[in-house]
Amino acid sequence: MTRELLDLDPGRYTGLFKCLAVFAALQDFERAEPFLERIVELNPADGLLSEWLVLYLNGRTAEAAALVDRRLPVDPDPNSYSHNRAAGVVALFDGESRAAARHLERAYEVAPPHYLRGHLSSVGQDRLATLLGYAHLKTGNEERALRLFQETEQYYTDRIARGDTSYLARLGIAAVDALRGDKEAAYGWLQQAIDAGFYAYAELERHFFFESLHGEERFQRMMDGVEARVEEARRRVDAMEASV
Repeated sequence: MTRELLDLDPGRYTGLFKCLAVFAALQDFERAEPFLERIVELNPADGLLSEWLVLYLNGRTAEAAALVDRRLPVDPDPNSYSHNRAAGVVALFDGESRAAARHLERAYEVAPPHYLRGHLSSVGQDRLATLLGYAHLKTGNEERALRLFQETEQYYTDRIARGDTSYLARLGIAAVDALRGDKEAAYGWLQQAIDAGFYAYAELERHFFFESLHGEERFQRMMDGVEARVEEARRRVDAMEASV
């Protein structure tokens, strides 16, 4: 299966992320680790954030904190998109909203246009506008936050109108609806994401984008359903690997 995923990307870098995403979602960190190590070799800054998110969003917070202390610059290069984005995301998860907003604003300013098009995935590659909006929401700048959420919503709505059938687009809209407090809309888009193949349940159970849904029975039922599907997928992957 890993060879099939890598073959989807002749340049291999995207293929590595796909393999990492699959095994991280399956909670199979032993098989995810080699892909993560290669990503870190090819792109240390992006690799750092991916490695940190895989650890943090799967409950390995002590390892995540040690990784940041060891490898994230205290003062990120102001012209580095990757370092400022990584510093901003780490600050968000640490509850340091003002520092997060500062770093993410800088990342937003210096990012190449296509970098602004990131999306929620099973290694936490959240769209920058949504991350920045969340930071501003937490600092009380609701007006700026809502404009950024609208930017994300419009981006994904346009993609869906052009025929995008992926769970990523639907999950992106679900996130901004949850952050705006429109729970019913968030659940609707989240169900669409699940129907389209979403599987990274463990991350959403910890991800701050969906904190307004955490603890609700409806949300937990949805995640339990996804978890059951992932367990079945893990059994199939094990069988495939054993037959090679």
